[in-house]
Amino acid sequence: MARPIKHGEKKAKKTVYVTDDSWEVLDKIADEFMLSRSELIEMIGQRRLKVSREETQAA
Repeated sequence: MARPIKHGEKKAKKTVYVTDDSWEVLDKIADEFMLSRSELIEMIGQRRLKVSREETQAA
């Protein structure tokens, strides 16, 4: 059975290359928002979820 269209267009399978550590972090972030990793990436791509850069202080 096909999945329903959530965002006004059909989704297509894509490939993303990330490290295992980054994949685990994406999983934790998705869990915090109660989303799947796929939906997390979708929301970032639609600019419905903002990503910010963590500022590091110089020693």
